[in-house]
Amino acid sequence: MDEAKEAQCRCGNKVYTVPSISVRCPQCGRRLFWKCQCGALLERMTSKCPYCGFKRERRYESSRPPLRLRTVIGSGLIGAILFTALGYWLLKLLPHTPLAETGSSLSSLPQRGGNIIAQTFKGLVLLVRDFSSSIWRIVSEHPVLLIFAIIGFSIAATLAARKQNFSWHRLKRHLRRKWEDFTSRWL
Repeated sequence: MDEAKEAQCRCGNKVYTVPSISVRCPQCGRRLFWKCQCGALLERMTSKCPYCGFKRERRYESSRPPLRLRTVIGSGLIGAILFTALGYWLLKLLPHTPLAETGSSLSSLPQRGGNIIAQTFKGLVLLVRDFSSSIWRIVSEHPVLLIFAIIGFSIAATLAARKQNFSWHRLKRHLRRKWEDFTSRWL
């Protein structure tokens, strides 16, 4: 039968317990012992086994999922689009004046000959311009849609951030780490 011994945690708390792989610190919850490849139970503070000489590599795994800003922003944009569509649908249910005509569309522009790549690029530019002008026209006629978009973005981004255990301290640390990675690569 194993005898009780005193073990010290990284937080500084000293615990008097029987060594086991499942024993945790009552103050911070960290494990107090690790099992060597030879089978010996050793304190977490020791990194080298005195019996076989095995050196344990420290690997710290976060209990939280990694902070993914792309996920938060992407879900916020999807929420903004969905809430804007919902607001537009609600506004269409209410009686109001019909939408104004657009300035120029793809069908009203004359077709010109030329390079196929130039025509494709011009067509894409016209599509983006028509799309943005129609969105601007709809938002300028119904400014409440902008409020729907902001509310949708904030709700979806908040839900995604809560799922990732978001905190301002984690965001600051994450951005600092990303900046250091960027500057070490490019500067």
